[in-house]
Amino acid sequence: MKNTQEIENIVKAIRPKAKFVKAAYLDAVSSDNISIRDYYLVSLYDAKIDSVFNKCKYGYFIINNSYLSSFAYNLYLGIILHHKKDPIQERNLILHNFKKFYAEQLYYFNNCIFSRAILIETLLEERNMREAFEHIKTDSNLSQTAKSVASIMNSLISSHELGHHIFNHESGYSVFIHELPDEYKLYISRIQSTYPDAFFEEIICDLFSVHSNIEDINDTVLLKDRLNTIIWGYASFAIMFSLVKSAKATSNEIADKYDDNINFDSIKKFHRDYPYTIGVDLDFKERAHIVIEYCKLIASTFSIELNNDVNDLIHPDNILEYLYSIMEDIMLTNDNFVRSVSMLLSESLHNHSEGSDYLCFRSNTFESERDLE
Repeated sequence: MKNTQEIENIVKAIRPKAKFVKAAYLDAVSSDNISIRDYYLVSLYDAKIDSVFNKCKYGYFIINNSYLSSFAYNLYLGIILHHKKDPIQERNLILHNFKKFYAEQLYYFNNCIFSRAILIETLLEERNMREAFEHIKTDSNLSQTAKSVASIMNSLISSHELGHHIFNHESGYSVFIHELPDEYKLYISRIQSTYPDAFFEEIICDLFSVHSNIEDINDTVLLKDRLNTIIWGYASFAIMFSLVKSAKATSNEIADKYDDNINFDSIKKFHRDYPYTIGVDLDFKERAHIVIEYCKLIASTFSIELNNDVNDLIHPDNILEYLYSIMEDIMLTNDNFVRSVSMLLSESLHNHSEGSDYLCFRSNTFESERDLE
């Protein structure tokens, strides 16, 4: 057990909104001649998706956030169910999940009329997603594929954070670079000469994460699938982190300029028109582009063609722009009735944070009957 309870208490203190917090002691994690002792894995569910690698007086702990993997799972359902079969439905499911992620991030930063309204709106628009869940129950292979993609996306985040620790070790970077083929070293050298040191550290941790997730694969067919999954993962991350920044900017503007007071004794109707931001995290977009090019380089050294359809929207050369084009449309609606009802329901939850928290949390689908504590 070691200090698992103490680790859980620390995590609950720094992540007060996290659910299902559970720590496990893993003794050590090693990479070549570098090792981390007193290493803990902490599983939880939390809308906060950063800071997954941490150090405290009891050792190191990595966050395994099922919020991220569940979002990744839902997002990928649109691909495995409809790709090249029904492009409209594929786009609609991806758009719905981007919108729900944005709504939950808005709510995480600021429980206000606008954030609750957008969250409720996504619930009223969820019919297609519910149908996707029902469909996937009948096909265990498709379900397992989506779970595998979600697991890899979680691993990409954790491995990236682990890279920061390893590269802070005096020999960490040289050990990593030494093992790479010359063409990989040349690519990394060009990257290093192009970007500032702080940004290059993020990039090299991304590339370390790529290698961490392919190092045990010897079959070229499996490697092709894994590289395509990594590309999908980083393209999705680029959208997610863009939406986190957008939600934070929107929440800050609303908090500064708008009064959320509701008069429950009045029947007077108010028109509420809130501003919102949907922008691009340019740094993460660039990181995703670099990872995609690196995956293409790895594929070329094994004579792997990642996707032979250059017109495919999820082709490595197209996927970023495809997902960004969907992200830009998440706040558009043709159903003014749903929007107005969502606003009314949101107003009714004013000063009832317990009810709105319940709505936000229970709107998600869980596969177990875990208690919150």
